[in-house]
Amino acid sequence: MNDLDISNALQKRLFDAGLATVVFENDDAAPTRPFLYCEYVPTEYADAALSGGQKTVRGYLSVIVVIDQGVFSSPAHALADQIEGLFPKATRIAITGGTVTISDAVVRLKGYQADGEYRLPLRIPFVAA
Repeated sequence: MNDLDISNALQKRLFDAGLATVVFENDDAAPTRPFLYCEYVPTEYADAALSGGQKTVRGYLSVIVVIDQGVFSSPAHALADQIEGLFPKATRIAITGGTVTISDAVVRLKGYQADGEYRLPLRIPFVAA
C-alpha cells in the first residue's frame, strides 16, 4: 500500500462516476466548466507494529467543484450532493496491500469566487490500512 494506490483508488471512484471532467493535481488542463479538481492530501502516517508492516495513512481527498462565476451556486451544490453520495461514511475500497475506508461524512466548505469561476471545496476523509 502506498500513496499512489490510495490516491488512484479514491480518484478512480470519482472519475468512473462521470459526473463532470476530473482534473488531477499537477494537471495543466483547462477543461470546460463544470469540472472537478482533485488533490490527494495525506495528513498522518503511522505504523502500529514495532517491527513495521502495519502502515496506516489518514488524510482526505480534496475535491473542488468548479462552475462558471455569475450564476447561482445551485449547480455546484448539486454536483457536491452527488459526490457525497459516492463516498458515504464507512465505504471501503480495496487497494493493493490494504483497504481505504471513508472515515467520516464528506465535509463541504465555504464556496468562493476566483478567476471568473465559482469554487466549492469538499473534503473526503479517509483512513487506509
